Amino acid sequence: GINKNNGRVSGVITEKGAIEAEIVVNSAGLWGREVGKMAGVNVPLHAAEHYYLLTEPIEGVHPELPIIEDFGRYSYFREEVGGLLVGFFEPVAAPWGMDGIPKDFSFGEIKPDWDRMMPYIELATERIPILQNVGIHKFFCGPESFTPDGGPLLGESPELENFYVAAGLNSLGILQGGGVGKIMAQWIVRFLLEVFVHVNLHNNLNNRWVKCVQPAFAGCGSLESLSSPLSSTLGGSQVSLSFILTGRR
Repeated sequence: GINKNNGRVSGVITEKGAIEAEIVVNSAGLWGREVGKMAGVNVPLHAAEHYYLLTEPIEGVHPELPIIEDFGRYSYFREEVGGLLVGFFEPVAAPWGMDGIPKDFSFGEIKPDWDRMMPYIELATERIPILQNVGIHKFFCGPESFTPDGGPLLGESPELENFYVAAGLNSLGILQGGGVGKIMAQWIVRFLLEVFVHVNLHNNLNNRWVKCVQPAFAGCGSLESLSSPLSSTLGGSQVSLSFILTGRR
């Protein structure tokens, strides 16, 4: 659990007892929303099925090959042990664990749905035709945590002071983890960032910002552009709500 005092986090409760802490960072991944609930903090992410396949070795494929991303075909490609790893981002991914994620779940697999994924496999072969002639070594389905707009959830929570969130990396945790760690350290220690990580759109009444349209991230197709909270006032404008949590200092 999470201990609180006068609107500020004061520690965590573990199986071995309570630990006092001036600052707590929720980096619980798939469990981020559940950990947030312990503190009365809303963390808008959920787990969804995420697929990739690994081919048999392909002549000429080597580790120096560039990573290819084709958002129009909902797929990405990279070298893996002499073959190709082909990952997929479905336009409407299947949710998983909505009734709660087992505490002991780790590196588990979900039975893949070949019928549902075949259209995306066919799209991938349009980009990399050799996939039609190579064997599949592994077809994997496992849960990843996703956010409504495909952006990570970073920063101090609005509901509880000194309770920070670093979660919802949308299956890009290995790619983004180092940078996220650096940003969070700067944020917590100095509240001074080297990069611009959020726009406080939900509190911005400037029509030039709120009325602009930002297409949904094509790689996370279930993540449609979200309506601005002011859409009814401003004529039904659409805006993508990205990188959530804004500090209050």
